[in-house]
Amino acid sequence: MVKVFQSNLNVSIEDRKATPEQRLWKAVLAQMLYDALSSFNNKLTNSDDKKAAEFWLTHKTKDLVDVCTHAGFDADYVISKSKKLINLKNLKRLGIVWNHERKTKYESNMSRVQR
Repeated sequence: MVKVFQSNLNVSIEDRKATPEQRLWKAVLAQMLYDALSSFNNKLTNSDDKKAAEFWLTHKTKDLVDVCTHAGFDADYVISKSKKLINLKNLKRLGIVWNHERKTKYESNMSRVQR
C-alpha cells in the first residue's frame, strides 16, 4: 500500500511540472497502451481496435512520433517498451509465460552462486 501511494505521489509531482498539453498527450499514449494490453472487451473496443493499437505502438509512424514528442517522450523508447509489453502479453495468453518477475542483478547472481 505504501509503495502504491509513493508511486502515485511521484507521478503527481512529476505531472505538476508538465504542461496541460503534455498531460493530454500522455493520456493519449496511456489510452493506446490500455487498448493494446487490456484483456477487457466491451462494446466500444473490439479485437480490431486492439490490433490497431498494437500496430500503432510498435511502428514508427508520423502520428506516433508526433504524440511522443508532444508528450515529452522519445518515440524509439516508447516503441521498444511497447513491443516488449505486447510480446509478454501474447506469451502469457499462450500460456508460455506464467510468472514473469524481474530479478535484480544481485538475485540472479545469487542463484548461480548457490548451485
